[in-house]
Amino acid sequence: MILKLLTRYPKKLRMKNKIILEVGKNHLGNTNLLFKYLKNFNLNEVYGFTLQLRENKFYTGNNKSLKFNNSTMLKFKKICKIKNKKFGLSIQNSENLESVDFLQPDFIKVLSYSTKNFDFCSNLRKKYNVPIYYSLGLIKKNKSISFINDFYKHVSKKHTKIIYTKIDKLLYDFSIKEISLLSSKLKNNLAYGHHFDSNFFPLLMKIIKINTFFLYIKHDKDLNYPDNINAYNIKSLREFLKHLALIDKVN
Repeated sequence: MILKLLTRYPKKLRMKNKIILEVGKNHLGNTNLLFKYLKNFNLNEVYGFTLQLRENKFYTGNNKSLKFNNSTMLKFKKICKIKNKKFGLSIQNSENLESVDFLQPDFIKVLSYSTKNFDFCSNLRKKYNVPIYYSLGLIKKNKSISFINDFYKHVSKKHTKIIYTKIDKLLYDFSIKEISLLSSKLKNNLAYGHHFDSNFFPLLMKIIKINTFFLYIKHDKDLNYPDNINAYNIKSLREFLKHLALIDKVN
């Protein structure tokens, strides 16, 4: 049904897709699993990968093992480059900037926890001359437009991107009208971050001209992934990409 709906839209709405795969915490602190993601998900359609950094106090107790050192992340970046993939860092606050300076990612994602911190977002934008994606995951429904208007009073628009997402994974908190308005306003500077239990839900974003997707990934093994219901294993990702390609082909 979704596919039939999407194919009604003309070719001029189609743009090149940018698929960004997020490891997040789904490496489970296991370096072997981390690098398997690079090997298994090395698909032509994939633009890049992100690794996630949280604030220091997050890495205590059971979460302590989830923090990789800079050397491990640098190795990940180098393999990305060999495979012709972009390397991104998802960060939470200024505690992560030492790693950003060391790793020099191709792009940065600011997690939803910090997008409301205009001072941090503004200073980050001034410091790094790479694309920065700011996530709207904690902005209330139908408040994104007013938030963006205020946000751009503090943060330069140059190389600045916005990610529309809902990290609480509640579908009723999602607004097609809102994201359509954002797409009209931001055009290619709007991306979609997937957190729902539907591998094909992002296809709807094609209707409203969104061509950049942040998608969490997981291994085929049935493990206790922090991001599970919204993450793609290699089989489900291939299936999603097949439908995405079909939509572009028939339009």
